[in-house]
Amino acid sequence: MYEKCVSSGEVLLESLSTLKELFETVLRNSTNTFIIVDGIDECEQPERKLFLTFLNGIMSSIEKEGSDSFKVLYISRDEGDIQKLLSKVSRRTITKQDSEEDIKDYTTSQSVEIQEKFEIDDRERENIVSMVCERARGLHSKLHHVKSFGTNLDTGMFRYAHLVMINLLDQTTSQELMNELSPDNFPDGLGQA
Repeated sequence: MYEKCVSSGEVLLESLSTLKELFETVLRNSTNTFIIVDGIDECEQPERKLFLTFLNGIMSSIEKEGSDSFKVLYISRDEGDIQKLLSKVSRRTITKQDSEEDIKDYTTSQSVEIQEKFEIDDRERENIVSMVCERARGLHSKLHHVKSFGTNLDTGMFRYAHLVMINLLDQTTSQELMNELSPDNFPDGLGQA
């Protein structure tokens, strides 16, 4: 592989065909390789078609040889051209309900730390979980109505819950915690969190 790079005569590897060949060589000679492709939907359609066709071609070729030496995880919004290009790939859609359950699990685990730190009762801990989850759901609804390119609704819900829980854990006294939990101070959206 080193010889291939040197023989290309390029200081920086700019040749797409050489890059493809090197990438395929690495994959064919590796075991248990995992590739994560995140945000393919953020590429322009011609580039994502080129990339997905290339990667799918390598996968098919290696699978025909009887090897499953690498796996690919694609993370993307549901775009028609991507669906078509990945039609032969198994798929898992993450729903709003999945995200809400994950946020509840996260806030519940963080609320236990808050409970231990500030010695609050179970009812108050459950109230914190309820408030954060309710506002995160409301945030999803608000963002859904003003959805624009690049807005990831689930990421916004998670970010909101994470920022709120960090803020609550960062308080130094029970009084400060209660002050943050008051309706006047509890963050209403991602910007306030």
